[in-house]
Formats: sequence, C-alpha cells, structure tokens
Amino acid sequence: MCPKTSRDIKSKMVKKGITQTRVAKDLHITQGAVSGVVNLHRKSKRIQKYIADLLGEAYDKLWGKAA
Repeated sequence: MCPKTSRDIKSKMVKKGITQTRVAKDLHITQGAVSGVVNLHRKSKRIQKYIADLLGEAYDKLWGKAA
C-alpha cells in the first residue's frame, strides 16, 4: 500500500486537532523534523508511528508498508 499524500496526512491531523508542534514537543524533537516526515521528505519510523497512533490509524495504512 502506498503512503497517503502529505495533504491527506495534514488534513487528518487538523481534524483531530494535532499539530506538528505538539508532536515535536511530545517527542522532544524539532518541528522541522516532524514537518519533514509529514511532507514525506524524510522518514522516521518513530515519528510516523507516533502520528499514526495519535490519529488512530494503522501504520501501514497511513505511511505504506514498513521497511
């Protein structure tokens, strides 16, 4: 399964009231790191899994098959 587009992911985050800043603070990382993952420019299983968990979605459904 292919990952959703960054627009799909951002839309789901907005609907759930989840911000990139919140994710960054929760994980003690920069907002830029979260942005890179959400915009599909970078991969981080830790960030991707955390976002999937917050959204209540399966990792594979949101990001595609795990490497």
